[in-house]
Amino acid sequence: MNSKFMAVLLTCLSITTLANAQVYYSTLLGTVRDATGWVISEAGITAIEVRTGVRTGVATSATTGADGNYRIATLRPGIHNISVTKANFKTGTIEDIELFVGQTTRIDIGLEVGDVMQKVAVEGHAPL
Repeated sequence: MNSKFMAVLLTCLSITTLANAQVYYSTLLGTVRDATGWVISEAGITAIEVRTGVRTGVATSATTGADGNYRIATLRPGIHNISVTKANFKTGTIEDIELFVGQTTRIDIGLEVGDVMQKVAVEGHAPL
């Protein structure tokens, strides 16, 4: 093979590799905390596509780690609504977050303590 052919072949392969490396998604990350600033682990995060130009209503979920952090790396660019749930806390929602191609957006979320339900079981026998 001649060297010109090899140079053209390598150039074509390089261009193909670079084209496949393009980023088509957005990343959403942040920390979930309570009103006192403590991190909340194992909270459920859901990002719902509202308007993306491709599909809408698609939900992508994640869970916060022990450090209260979450990361969702495969969101389509467009408008999203975010909800956060955790037992004994009110659901947190943030609407109309606009995400762009290749962008990483940080959204820190605070949750308020909700109603705590307590169940008491009483056992015993009535006197005869």
